[in-house]
Amino acid sequence: MQNQTDSATGRGGEVQIPRGSSPAASGEDAPRARSSGSPSEGVTGIESLLGDIPLELSVELGRTKLSLREIAAQLGPGSMIALEKLTGDLLDIRVNARLVARGEAVAIGERYGIRVVQVMGEDGEPR
Repeated sequence: MQNQTDSATGRGGEVQIPRGSSPAASGEDAPRARSSGSPSEGVTGIESLLGDIPLELSVELGRTKLSLREIAAQLGPGSMIALEKLTGDLLDIRVNARLVARGEAVAIGERYGIRVVQVMGEDGEPR
């Protein structure tokens, strides 16, 4: 009979698990994927499991409220719409729409970036 295996690919390599065998049932530790050498190396448990879930990070320049009539009248090529935020105010940094920090806009080469100035606590106030 041919030895069949299932494979699970991790960042650092591949782990072969023989079909029909259960390391937990035999009292052995489950095989682990090789480390990727990433900053999360050494993190175990739930953090390791959830570490690769993608999140959306956004930086909010400002907001304003306009009626549909105002938008229809103002929105066009070359139009300018004033925002509530002032030019020196810190920008909101959000992860999945939740405010997590505030920072300053910077230029990084040819791209925009943000320098984190404040990190928010669980209560929504700067730490």
